[in-house]
Amino acid sequence: MSKVFKPKAVERASAMDVVRERKRGIPKAAYGIVAATALVALVVWALTSLTHQQGGTVVDKSTLVTDVAIRGTLVRSVSAQGAFAPEFVRVASATQSGVVNQIFVKAGSVVSPGSMIAQMQNPALDAQAANALSALQVAQANLADARQQAQASVIGQQSSLSDAKAQAQTDALQAQSYASLHNSGLLPDLQYRQAQIQAKKSADDLQNRRAQVNVAQADAQAKVAAAQAQVEQAAAQLSAAQAQVAALTVRSATTGIVQSVDVDPGTSVAQNTEIARIADIRDLKVVLQVAESDVHAVSAGMPARIDTGNGTILGRVSRIAPAAQNGTVGVDVIFNRPLPEGARPDANVDGTVILSKIPDALSIARAAGATDGSTIDLFKIVAAERARFACAFVWGKAPAIASKCSRVWLRETTSSYPTCPRTPINLRCVCVKETHMLVELHDLGKSYFTEDVETRALRGITLQIDRGEYVAIEGPSGCGKSTLLSILGLLDTPTTGKYRLNRRAVENLNSGERAAIRNREIGFIFQNFNLIGDLSIYENVELPLVYRGMTRGERRSRVEEVLERVHMSHRAKHYPMQLSGGEQQRVAVARALAGDPSILLADEPTGNLDTRNGEAVMELLGELHEYGSTIIMVTHDARFAKQAKRTIGLLDGQLVEERVAASAL
Repeated sequence: MSKVFKPKAVERASAMDVVRERKRGIPKAAYGIVAATALVALVVWALTSLTHQQGGTVVDKSTLVTDVAIRGTLVRSVSAQGAFAPEFVRVASATQSGVVNQIFVKAGSVVSPGSMIAQMQNPALDAQAANALSALQVAQANLADARQQAQASVIGQQSSLSDAKAQAQTDALQAQSYASLHNSGLLPDLQYRQAQIQAKKSADDLQNRRAQVNVAQADAQAKVAAAQAQVEQAAAQLSAAQAQVAALTVRSATTGIVQSVDVDPGTSVAQNTEIARIADIRDLKVVLQVAESDVHAVSAGMPARIDTGNGTILGRVSRIAPAAQNGTVGVDVIFNRPLPEGARPDANVDGTVILSKIPDALSIARAAGATDGSTIDLFKIVAAERARFACAFVWGKAPAIASKCSRVWLRETTSSYPTCPRTPINLRCVCVKETHMLVELHDLGKSYFTEDVETRALRGITLQIDRGEYVAIEGPSGCGKSTLLSILGLLDTPTTGKYRLNRRAVENLNSGERAAIRNREIGFIFQNFNLIGDLSIYENVELPLVYRGMTRGERRSRVEEVLERVHMSHRAKHYPMQLSGGEQQRVAVARALAGDPSILLADEPTGNLDTRNGEAVMELLGELHEYGSTIIMVTHDARFAKQAKRTIGLLDGQLVEERVAASAL
């Protein structure tokens, strides 16, 4: 057998070959991760440096809620739902016991004084009334008999009196005749004395008869009076019995709506049992269910605006319930003017209580989900994708306290905003856009030219008017008030200067462009009303909306709303000639409001009205301003000018003074 030979050198070499462990190298993928991380860090550092150089903070755009900050008079309010409720509830109750035979009403029925609620029956009362009637008839018969007996007795006594009177006269004549004969000596003394005695006896008998007649008459009168008293007593008893029977018919004592009926036919009820409850619709109030967290800001006397679904009416808070129920507190709102048609107990309404007005406030809406006490960061948008940090402050209903947040307030809104998500630093963020003045005039002038003369109606007018302001322009006749109002209303153009309306330059627009803006942005209230006599009140208010091309349904909704705001809904089908001057001016105000204009321009709105109607129209303008309308009014009456929050004086076409009411400061 052959043997394989293996050299020793080879074996030794194999024993010396040892596998060496290599050190691990860095994978190529790791280099890519490190590079990407460094790049992200560099970008974050660069953006952070950039934004912080501009005083800002880098935030995710998706975490921001954007809103427009509005500068002007801020109306703070609390909104709540509620319902009409009667100020007084009358209870119709059974004044007598009995069995209910019939019910004439049900819940929701409208009743008036005397309306039948229910009919009851009580046989005992019916029998009592019948007995009382019989007793009265007996008493009346007794009275007739007493009168007859009295008359017979008096007649007999008077007959005896007549006989005694005749006898006394006869005896007196005989005594007189005997006295003459006795004096002549022709009649014995005894016979003469007998005649005198007889005459005196007859005279005494006559006097006694007269006394007997008086006694008989008095006795007869007493008997008749007694019988008469019995008749009256029986009549009173009958009346009481009949009243008890009549009380079996339960009637309403007031005008109202039946809220509930508490019995059914066939029910036996005791005296004073409640039959029905009637809500007095002449004194309805609204009870708002205000959230317990908001009611602390509400107090008695605050104005409130109630939307009934058939119009809006203004009222004031009269009472706040002392305790909460189911998380809400009842707040009573009462009214001093007629309610819209259809107002009835339990009808649902939406209400807004006006807490206060804050002049010259910069406000933003509260984002959904933000609660009082939560902290937010406020940013100001300075470019399309960049926001500058403004400040941090706490949501609430008081001025924000921060070094960079001067006069920032938060306004409540019912608008739907997306819930603001939390940022990595656990703060809520709101971005604010720039706002602007509504009216801006700069060095405005207006001149009228003839061949030889230039008349300067306005010179160097520089003026700014913000949204929500109430401005009065006053001055003597010929000072340029109406000219300025015409330019503000785009009825005329300035000769020189700039005019920006709602951020748009309008001083050089042609007549068509001015008309288009005027139709949408401006509402006019003229001194002479300028209503069209052939159109109804509804059609007068609707006409500007027709030129806008609004649908019939949109026009109807808008017209009904503004007529309700000026309390003229009940006159919608009338014509101007059927209205008083004050009512015509209210319609003119409604027409101006119908287009929801940015500005209301009022040219001497009280000029053609008496004092009472003038004050009513001024009160209406004040209410419109309370709820956010921008009003510019021309007037020569200093009393009405004082009702504006800001007064501008004109003289010879120039601004000479400006006053701000203390309430607007």
